[in-house]
Amino acid sequence: MVFGNWVVVACAAGTAVGFLLGVLFTRLWLNRGYGNRVNEAAQRISIQHSATIEKLRGAYRRAQTDLDQVRNAVPRQVAAAVAEQRAQVTRLEQQLKIAYTEIDRLRKWSEAAEGSDIQNGFAATKPFSPN
Repeated sequence: MVFGNWVVVACAAGTAVGFLLGVLFTRLWLNRGYGNRVNEAAQRISIQHSATIEKLRGAYRRAQTDLDQVRNAVPRQVAAAVAEQRAQVTRLEQQLKIAYTEIDRLRKWSEAAEGSDIQNGFAATKPFSPN
């Protein structure tokens, strides 16, 4: 009987060792493919990451160039707006001088026609002279 128990134990141990060896080789075979897939995925992600970084760097350079152009253009635009406003003020001053001259001319003509010094409710006008 002792011999029969040893045979059963040896068969069980052999089966267990065979099972463990089968599991070990299967796991090694599966892990080999898994490791390759992980490496390929890491390479793809690295390539995508590099491409994204280059795209963002290009966008940053374009934005920086646009910002520099706007910074350089703003003083010219302000100067142009100020010059335009000055020209408009000068035109209005000329029109005002002409209007005051015309009012004075009409007032003199009206006084000469009536022959009297009648006040019409308007203040005496003088030509505009900027200081």
